[in-house]
Amino acid sequence: MYYKELQNLFAQLLNETSCNNCGSDYTEDDIAIIGSLKDEVFLHLACPKCDSNAMVNAIINRYKINRKHSGLKIRHLGDNISPITANEVIEIHNFLETFDGDFKELFSI
Repeated sequence: MYYKELQNLFAQLLNETSCNNCGSDYTEDDIAIIGSLKDEVFLHLACPKCDSNAMVNAIINRYKINRKHSGLKIRHLGDNISPITANEVIEIHNFLETFDGDFKELFSI
């Protein structure tokens, strides 16, 4: 992803999004880049008012002819997700202690 595209994405996020929890606006300081691959970037947004967190996965299509919409397509997935319990954390910890990294085996059901 080019720097100019990233700048445009940040500007668009700041202009078109707000905290899903309290409605506060984000600033550039509230956005952290988790990682990027070619035309895709993963961002973490932290609300400056209520400390809630959001994840953003943005895909930039450099070829305008292939773009299907203008503006951001925003989906708030957190509304349907219950909080993580202590038991779930313990379960994943126990799983990872013995997991050998073979995802092919893991997902071949």
